[in-house]
Amino acid sequence: MLKKIGNTLLIAANLYLAYKYLMEGFEKFESLDRLVGRSSPFIDFYLAMGETSYLLPFIGVVEILAALLILSQVFRFVGSLILLPVALNVCLAHLVLIQSPKGIALTSFLLVVILVNLAIEHKRFKPMLKASKVW
Repeated sequence: MLKKIGNTLLIAANLYLAYKYLMEGFEKFESLDRLVGRSSPFIDFYLAMGETSYLLPFIGVVEILAALLILSQVFRFVGSLILLPVALNVCLAHLVLIQSPKGIALTSFLLVVILVNLAIEHKRFKPMLKASKVW
């Protein structure tokens, strides 16, 4: 019974994780005009990424791809592995630049869900990560 509740909570957390990163990924393709004129360290950082003209769309594609992989449940490990550096960066941006308690709590929760996904599927993928002799 307890395991069933845990699995249900994990599925719900993964659905929420995928939803958040799908929305964030699609947001990267929107115009940055809504941010011009506002000033904060995070907005300056975000606008600087937008100035490159390729970085935000690339991050958006990565977020969308990883979210779709997490939704599939079969490729949850791979999606979590792809999303880990992105989520870590978002969490650190909230800690250092934004300093919003609500944002820190949300991004930390999403990061924990990703780490739980990696921990659960770790045993299945451990043989792939095993070092082999190259000589």
